[in-house]
Amino acid sequence: MTFHPFSRRGRRSAGLALTVTVVVGASLLSAPAALAAPACWDDAPTDLDGGGPDVVVGFPSYDMPGALDAGAIVVFSNVGAANSSTPRAPTARRVYTADSFGLPVQGGARFGSALFAVSDDAFREDDDDCADLFVGAPGTTVGSLTGAGRVYLLGGGEGGLRSTVGDALDAVSLSMPGGAQTDAAFGAAVSVSGGVIAIGEPRRDVGSAVDAGRVVRVDHQVVGPDPVISAITQGGGAEGR
Repeated sequence: MTFHPFSRRGRRSAGLALTVTVVVGASLLSAPAALAAPACWDDAPTDLDGGGPDVVVGFPSYDMPGALDAGAIVVFSNVGAANSSTPRAPTARRVYTADSFGLPVQGGARFGSALFAVSDDAFREDDDDCADLFVGAPGTTVGSLTGAGRVYLLGGGEGGLRSTVGDALDAVSLSMPGGAQTDAAFGAAVSVSGGVIAIGEPRRDVGSAVDAGRVVRVDHQVVGPDPVISAITQGGGAEGR
């Protein structure tokens, strides 16, 4: 893990991957609720809840009552001080599960399998300087298709992540050719660069090739109201709209 100094001046970078995916029992996640936080730093690209940079850890095998492998994420707050590259102990930690954001809890959803923080206003216009977070849940049921997968955009806010989902992406909502597939695992990986989101769908069947996989590319950098969406498969093949 690399820590960089934060000066409290300037603008933050476009995005930063900070995923640490851990598979453990539920008992390790017990944690006190985070205290109210100060304003978010505008130059800390992973400040989700105010007071300085944070680290987010995914627990995709976290069990909820009656829902094995539902998943969870933990935010460790303020792990870096201003003008310092030396890490420090987090000032708070908070556990979030799907129902923290008004989402149904699904067994096997593996919420938290992929994580990527993005700068404020990159994809949500709220002007609070708090970073936002993409969370992959590749085991999520979409319609009647188990394991089709979904990615959520969660908004940061002073004191903690916002309680409602900013956006939900899947093969249906993006109008991808062929729609969603059972066990395709959309959201197993997420990466963002500028206005482009890349989402891994590793178990997607492509033609007669079972589990061939593909990467879905959502490009918000184009001129116009809607992003350009395409898919990349083995051999350089692409499909999209």
